[in-house]
Amino acid sequence: MNRILVFFALFLIFSFLTTCSSKKKSEPGQNTVAILRDSVIKLDSLSSILLFKDNSLALKYANTAVKLSGEIGSDEFLARSMNVKGIVLSVNEYDSAFACFNDALSLSGNAGTESEKAHIFYNLSQLYYLANDYKNTVTLLDSSIQRGLKYRNYKAVTSSLIALGNVYYVTDEYTNAKTMYDSALRISSRNSLNKEMAVVLANLAKFTEDPIESKSILTKAISLLSKEKGTEEEQVTTEINLGLLQENPDSAILYYLRAIGKATKYNLQIELLGACNNIAYKYLKKKDIEQADHYIADKAIPIALELKNDDWLSTLYDTYSDILIAKKEFQKAIIYLRKSIEARTASDKLISEKQVRLLNAILELKNKSLLIAEKDGMIIQKDARINQMYLWLAISGILILVAGGGIFWIRQLAKIKLQRTKLEAAKKIIEAEENEKERNAMELHDAVGALISKLNETISRSMVQDHSSKQAIGLHMTEFKDEIRNISHRMNKHILERHPIDSLLKSLFDDTIRYSKLHLTYLVDKPLKTLKVDVAIHIYRIVQELINNARKHARDSEVKLSIHFFEESLELVYSDNGNGFSLGSESKKGMGISNIFARVNLINGHAELDSEPGRGVYWKITAPTG
Repeated sequence: MNRILVFFALFLIFSFLTTCSSKKKSEPGQNTVAILRDSVIKLDSLSSILLFKDNSLALKYANTAVKLSGEIGSDEFLARSMNVKGIVLSVNEYDSAFACFNDALSLSGNAGTESEKAHIFYNLSQLYYLANDYKNTVTLLDSSIQRGLKYRNYKAVTSSLIALGNVYYVTDEYTNAKTMYDSALRISSRNSLNKEMAVVLANLAKFTEDPIESKSILTKAISLLSKEKGTEEEQVTTEINLGLLQENPDSAILYYLRAIGKATKYNLQIELLGACNNIAYKYLKKKDIEQADHYIADKAIPIALELKNDDWLSTLYDTYSDILIAKKEFQKAIIYLRKSIEARTASDKLISEKQVRLLNAILELKNKSLLIAEKDGMIIQKDARINQMYLWLAISGILILVAGGGIFWIRQLAKIKLQRTKLEAAKKIIEAEENEKERNAMELHDAVGALISKLNETISRSMVQDHSSKQAIGLHMTEFKDEIRNISHRMNKHILERHPIDSLLKSLFDDTIRYSKLHLTYLVDKPLKTLKVDVAIHIYRIVQELINNARKHARDSEVKLSIHFFEESLELVYSDNGNGFSLGSESKKGMGISNIFARVNLINGHAELDSEPGRGVYWKITAPTG
């Protein structure tokens, strides 16, 4: 039933792959990528299942998984598939497996999947273990443990600790070996890794001299393995180990029969060979030569011949020669002893060839690394020379920049100094103007006051008898006096400072409308906060200058003026539809325009002037209010 399910799953996967290959090659969409990823995962799982059962089919699936991972375009998936392919190749082709693991390691570095590196380091370590290079084995296992702990890949950590224990065990460092097994047991137990826990227990059983305790440990291991899928191989191996612990042949045979049953059921041929070989010796011990002959001659040797496994054939031929000796067929026993020696020689030769190829692959990698290191050294030297050249160029560039910057800085200082001098000069000129206006205002006020008094006295003494005419003349004289007083007040800076800017401007605009031919429309906001005195005076004088210019040049044209106050600034916009002028000439000649720009600069403002002959004048002035 299980075989039918496996073949059905394989049929579905091959159907899917056939369908995929018939489509046109294009960039895979999101759904296609998801399907491809699922297929890669299934193929990798099948490769692991068929690792020993059918290695050639497992390799076929692994190659397909690698191809599909390449179509996905994911280094992470490709690294995993290359790692699985390396595991499959490590059964028969050590050198190819070594190359696969190194490719997987490089890809996992590109993909940034540090957790996957823990598995790859472990698999590489097993190849170095086969090459008897225990130093590099321990280094790689240590790297696997460090990566696994950092990224919480406890399965890889436990497997690496067990492998370290095995290295210490074969090098007779039993204390260190047991320490590694104990650590692996703690981690696997804490993280509920039943399979790894069972493998650790099976190894710890080797350190127990009491057969009953060893049996208990191995029984617990089988119980743990039965909870996990895909652990049939480990279960059979543990059953065989339990059989080895039995002194009573019948008890041992029971365990071997259970192992043979499971190995047959799950098609675990290598484990089946081991169980058959061990049970044959127990039957020999019981003098049951017929059963011993059956398990070796009828079951084990045909399977080993089919697998072309010289290692097991050597062992089985040797066992069968013992059976033949028990049957007193000495001549035939000698033939099988020779066959055993020939098979062992062939097996050792094959293993040696594998190891030589593996060592060559390792040496080739080291040579490549040395060549790369040598080239890297040459590149580093070349880069150092280039960097030195760049350094001198940079120093020269910096010196040029410093010199240029110095010249620019000196020029900027000179420009700033000139601007500051201009501002100071403008400030002094404007202050002088304000002082002159103040003096003139006082003189005008005094002179006009005296003059008005004399005129009033003269009118009162005049011969004009018409009372209404006298009254009208008196009113005009009063208006004249008030207007002259307003003019003198507007000329006096100290009087202006005592009034808010909006009321001053409104008075100015109203008088302009009353006494000039200008069609003035204005809009002045109430300031959001009290303006700085200098700002208020300069704005007032700028407005005066604009209106004076309009009276001179715009005459009876339309004039629009607005002042808007904001939280930290103000905006003055002026326009008229008078004669206008050319900016290239009049703007340089007119003192009024220069005065406006000077006052704007003094309050850190910005002025924009736009005018053309016949198209009027436009001003936009912005300034801070603080």
